[in-house]
Amino acid sequence: MNKLSTAFITLVAGTSLLLAAEPVSTPVQENNGEGFYLGAGFGASFYNLTLTKSDYYVVDGEDPTYHFSADDMDGLDDTAEGYLFYAGYQFNKIIAVEASYTDYGTFESTINNRTYTKKPTSMALYANAGYTFLNGQLRPFGLLGLGYVQTNQSSAYDRFELFSDDTFVTMHIGTGLDYYPTVMKGFGFRVSVVADSYYEGKTVAYEVTTNDKITDLAMWQTNALLYIGAQYKF
Repeated sequence: MNKLSTAFITLVAGTSLLLAAEPVSTPVQENNGEGFYLGAGFGASFYNLTLTKSDYYVVDGEDPTYHFSADDMDGLDDTAEGYLFYAGYQFNKIIAVEASYTDYGTFESTINNRTYTKKPTSMALYANAGYTFLNGQLRPFGLLGLGYVQTNQSSAYDRFELFSDDTFVTMHIGTGLDYYPTVMKGFGFRVSVVADSYYEGKTVAYEVTTNDKITDLAMWQTNALLYIGAQYKF
């Protein structure tokens, strides 16, 4: 056997030994989405109020020197810090059902030397619909369901007929992105914005150029939370 043949046989044998010794790479296991999960988040919250009548103007019956107009409504909009806890079950890559408790924080505004305070909390049940990408690591989603908000408002709100209700059934909506790094095996992160929006319609009496006016008045109120969360899927 010549030297060339001997070298070739040696090369083939050595390559075979190296391939046999090299560990077989394990493919990344795809997250199919199914499972129960728990999470919590913290972030910035917002309160917004919209009134349908620009000529709204009332005088406090207990303090005639105090008045409140539609223009003053803008002063009730406020920002705060809030948090939430959520839990859900994901059936597949697309659909999950989720429930949450949200504390939107404390909103406080001073109008005409009177302080108005709300500390709204929400309980909600809703569908979570989205889709997973990158072996299940990324999942954009949308939320839609019902909530129940308790405003926990101060007595300053109660002085006016318009704000007489303290609890509301709401439309609970939101959107966000889940991220489950493969190496963290169940731990994940979420960036999301959620909101409880509710409508209040009343027939109220208010003043227009010193004359009483009775009309139907509508008011939209929205509490929203933009948060970063952490979660674990079992």
